Amino acid sequence: MKRNYHTLDNQGKVNERQLAEFLTKNGQQILPMVELITQSRMAIDDLVDVVGRATIETVTEIGFLQIQGRVVRKLLELAATHGQQREDGSVEIAVSVSQSTMAGLIGASRENVNRALGTLTAGGNVQVFDGHFVIADPVGLRTKADRGWIPLHRRNRLAEELRGSRPGPE
Repeated sequence: MKRNYHTLDNQGKVNERQLAEFLTKNGQQILPMVELITQSRMAIDDLVDVVGRATIETVTEIGFLQIQGRVVRKLLELAATHGQQREDGSVEIAVSVSQSTMAGLIGASRENVNRALGTLTAGGNVQVFDGHFVIADPVGLRTKADRGWIPLHRRNRLAEELRGSRPGPE
């Protein structure tokens, strides 16, 4: 005959004696359930952490890429107005523009302009010679600048992967 355990009284308070008796008799049976709940909670925490981190990175990158886009547009504008075509097809901007001046022209901090220029330089899109910017491929650079919001595409792809509606990268 099974005994009914009422671990809560009419006022919602725990009946400690009956709870202790229940756990003593049935503790080993509910232990796997408690472990499963703990593992589920940890998995949910990990998921929230990943999604939260991805969201923060997306917002940060959007802000940065807006600055990078403004830097690219200003460089292309300067190339159109002060550019000199070189033999290799690249365009050298004849006027020297400091990072501080560039920051003032696009409404960003010098540090963010520095980051954007670092990314453009590392990607081979822009070079600096004697204080002058050289754009290796102005048409290609404009195409890259106008391509869209890459972080949003990455965020959406991550969300699809988490939902299981799209396979992950191979």
